[in-house]
Amino acid sequence: MRIGIFGGSFDPIHKGHLALAKSSIKEIKLDKLFFVPAKISPFKKNKSISSPLNRLKMAHLAVKKIPKCKVSSFELKTPGLSYTFLTLKVFKKIFPKEDLFFLMGSDALAGFKKWHKWRDILKICSLVVGQRSGEKTVIELPIGFEGRVLYLKAKMPKISSTEIRSAFKERQNLFEVCPKEVAQYICKHHLYD
Repeated sequence: MRIGIFGGSFDPIHKGHLALAKSSIKEIKLDKLFFVPAKISPFKKNKSISSPLNRLKMAHLAVKKIPKCKVSSFELKTPGLSYTFLTLKVFKKIFPKEDLFFLMGSDALAGFKKWHKWRDILKICSLVVGQRSGEKTVIELPIGFEGRVLYLKAKMPKISSTEIRSAFKERQNLFEVCPKEVAQYICKHHLYD
């Protein structure tokens, strides 16, 4: 089996995340894909984000109709910072004989060598990278890691969670960039007021 793991703050989860997930399932032929909301990202530890419960609920709402997708609350239940390496170690224990693939956008790939134990991450899984139209992010890897970064052919929409939070404050249309259920949840709970 081929298992995908998609980590992130998902604050909020949006159609760009879902496009990356669907393209990965199709192109990489994933059998299962787990969305793993981060409790505290090492790169966002001083930033204000929505509560773990709200982000978990939005992820469940977004993926419930996408075949092969599930949401894992593993990182939200783990104390301290959410390190991808530690999450992947746990997934490798659960799926010891399966091929693991970690999904990310090209913006995350650009800073990948700053991640905690990035070389060890590449020993556990391959990276699946979605690039937005007009972007081409490539990183050089040490000898022995060739072929560990897979670039999707499908181009991803230009959507960012930061822009969505700002747009909500300005009352722009969330329904264009978020799944309907997620946009309704954001409005109902006034998440970005």
